[in-house]
Amino acid sequence: MSLSAGAAEKGMGTALHQCASSVKRGLGLMPVLAVCLTLFFLASNARAQALSGINGTVTDSSGGVVPGAKVTVTNEATNVSQTAVTTSAGTYYVTDLIPGLYTVKVEKHGFSTFISTNVNVVAGNVSSSNAKLQPGEVSQKITVRAPSVSLQTEQPQVGTNVTETLTQNLPTMISGSNRQIDSFIFLAPGVTGGGFSHRINGGVDQQTEVTFNGVPESFSEVSGYTFWNQPPYDSIKDVDVLTGTFSAKYGLSQGVEQYQTKSGTNQIHGDAFLFYRDSFFDAAGAYYDINPNSSGVVGAPNRDHEIDYGFSAGGPVFIPKVYNGKNKTFWYFSLDKYRQAFGQSPVNVPSQAETQGNFSGLINPATKQLIPIYVPISWATNPALMPSGCTPGAQPGQQFPGNVIPGDCISTVSQSLLKYVPQPNVTSRTDNVNNYNPSFVPVENQSDYSINIDHTINSKQQIHGLFWRQYFPTQGGWIQNPLNNATWNNLLGRALNITYSYALTPSLVMTAGFMYVYQANDFYQQNPIGTFAGAQPSPTGGVYLPGINFGGGAWEPQSWGTGGWQFSINHKTGYSIENNWLWQHGRHTINMGVDIRKSA
Repeated sequence: MSLSAGAAEKGMGTALHQCASSVKRGLGLMPVLAVCLTLFFLASNARAQALSGINGTVTDSSGGVVPGAKVTVTNEATNVSQTAVTTSAGTYYVTDLIPGLYTVKVEKHGFSTFISTNVNVVAGNVSSSNAKLQPGEVSQKITVRAPSVSLQTEQPQVGTNVTETLTQNLPTMISGSNRQIDSFIFLAPGVTGGGFSHRINGGVDQQTEVTFNGVPESFSEVSGYTFWNQPPYDSIKDVDVLTGTFSAKYGLSQGVEQYQTKSGTNQIHGDAFLFYRDSFFDAAGAYYDINPNSSGVVGAPNRDHEIDYGFSAGGPVFIPKVYNGKNKTFWYFSLDKYRQAFGQSPVNVPSQAETQGNFSGLINPATKQLIPIYVPISWATNPALMPSGCTPGAQPGQQFPGNVIPGDCISTVSQSLLKYVPQPNVTSRTDNVNNYNPSFVPVENQSDYSINIDHTINSKQQIHGLFWRQYFPTQGGWIQNPLNNATWNNLLGRALNITYSYALTPSLVMTAGFMYVYQANDFYQQNPIGTFAGAQPSPTGGVYLPGINFGGGAWEPQSWGTGGWQFSINHKTGYSIENNWLWQHGRHTINMGVDIRKSA
């Protein structure tokens, strides 16, 4: 478990330290937490929660600051408002805003009302909206339209914001899985690698901080890897990739990925999608079986059928008797389904005569010579290994007479497995290479869905909830019987994210966040068989077939069994708790908080 604190404030003191080492020394969570919270209130420089917001300065026509002005920030899509009051220095700060377009209204007795529309708020950033008030009546209004691109003036951080508009207009390709949200980060300069292994701005591999709606995800195994546990692609509104000089609140990482999920609005809205990919549409010669026959002719094109489909929808929860006709609760649901069926290349299997021990027709395709089968040398050093009643007809180390293994010399274990060997079905092959065309077509079915809820309790309090579940089973292999040399991978990911904000006073705002993530990454052999000597028990019943590999040339048969990795049970959980306090005093804005994480 780790307890950490960092820094994010303007013009103030030192940091909160030593909490993590105290927990590691066994002092206990509760006493350490009490001490840390005490330091938290005394410190002027501590970890801050990564939330979106708007700040600014209100002045009069002469440039003098205007304290005590009422600032109302309204989401243009939901009509939900939050209020603030300018400080003695004329500044204000509104946090915990859902990314989108906002209208900022400033009111003060003796001045005309100032209104700024189209103020853009993006994930994890603070937008600025300054106001200059003119003398007049409050009923008089002066309206301006903010620029569509907002500048980040609060931090010197370097990064790239990938907006919803950009992701919607990008061409989408599917290949082997559903669409991945971490594909967004490779649009940012300085990000290299791939989904499993990537680096931000030259940082150490897999040292990326990942946050959802301002709360970091606690990884227990591979930091920054979201492939197996993520919300759907279409549930993401904004992605902010920070590559350098970012705030100390991200002090546990060498790069930051900030994801903000979409929210419902006052209108029911949604979309649906369908992507289809098939080898039928591939150009001639694009993808073929890699193993040619003796004449140098390759097989038919590999079969590949992929489909990715789903929908998203969002809107308000409208209960007039409770909310007096005003929408305060909004929902957004997103679903992504993916299916892939892929064919397989031909493989080598023993002929019916060879499964009975007769290798008189085993010819090396390159030399056209008989491939000899020898009596095992180990039978000389350890006679107990030779099956009871076996008469090989030759000494250990010599070739079996006629290249035929007598039936009495085939072990009972081998005999129990040979019944699973399929017979060749490619009769046109005379060289016994690629003589079996598998009819088994492995199929992958993936599903991913999320639900997002945003509720305004009152003008001072808001709560947000996010849940997602991703199920990602995979299967493979060349045949559906115990000889299958692949494993079944059962991947399950889910997460719960809750954030809350409370404006205790016009100058003090408390925000808190909690995130729970769970991932099961289990590998099993797909088709366990009955019992036999030396086999390892399977968690799903029966036993595992150990790996049986062949070598020697192009004639070698398909490998059997699972090899070295027979099964794996891997379950991981992570918990993150964020608490943040934002206090304005004059021209100073102090942002401090605590970050507690546990992973197992």
